[in-house]
Amino acid sequence: VGNLIPRKGLHHLLDSLSLLPPETWKLTIVGGVVGHRSYIAKIRRAVEAKIKTRQISMLGSVDNIQLAEHYRLNHLLVVPSSYEGFGIVYLEAMGFGLPAIATDSGATAETIINNMNGFLVQPNAREELAQRIHQLHLNRDILSQMGMAARRHFLAAPTWEDTCTHIYDFLQKIVG
Repeated sequence: VGNLIPRKGLHHLLDSLSLLPPETWKLTIVGGVVGHRSYIAKIRRAVEAKIKTRQISMLGSVDNIQLAEHYRLNHLLVVPSSYEGFGIVYLEAMGFGLPAIATDSGATAETIINNMNGFLVQPNAREELAQRIHQLHLNRDILSQMGMAARRHFLAAPTWEDTCTHIYDFLQKIVG
């Protein structure tokens, strides 16, 4: 889930999935395809055969209702970005009980607690990423436990309203 840009690491995810038995995974790609034409063309070429076998679906941008439905239909969110300032997508997916896998660069550790509600992997570590995905495929108890931890993490996180109130109060003190 996210814009189809190199920083989001979809090419790394595709490389990692190529290491796994094809019958063990399906990938749904949701995100805008504006800009980065050469990268989008590269991704389309990489997934073309898999789209025909329905192993990969590229949906482009979807509205919030459709996105929620895709979160409900899937077991895991994997966005191996090279960097995220916060990564709201991880928390958003956790609201649907999805564990998340991301890289440990940027601020993802503020949302993903490694081995608790998801996994943090090294950037560009395709074998490690494949191993974590496969681990959750093989062990549905761990997937379930992480999913429940993800949902609890989401419920404990501040809402947008809480955050805005906190910022407003802070700014009021400054101008005060």
